[in-house]
Amino acid sequence: MTVLLEHIVYGMLAVIGALIIADAAIRIRLDRAARRERRLRPAAELAVGEFLAGSRADIQAVASDERDVLLKVAVDALRRLIKRDALAADRQ
Repeated sequence: MTVLLEHIVYGMLAVIGALIIADAAIRIRLDRAARRERRLRPAAELAVGEFLAGSRADIQAVASDERDVLLKVAVDALRRLIKRDALAADRQ
């Protein structure tokens, strides 16, 4: 009986260890993504702003991480424009 309990304890320790490793890996990945977005977001916001203002013909995104950030910025800008238009329509 004690051998069975010993194996259960070792199994639980293995699961806890795996969870700790998975947690660390997820945190590292999220930190990298946040750092990448902080680095790329200002240029993407400028590009989208210039495009919407009409002073830029197209928007170039070379790497996939640039495209991801550019897509987030574009969706945020679209959401703000829709919200602004809805507020303007409500005021009329």
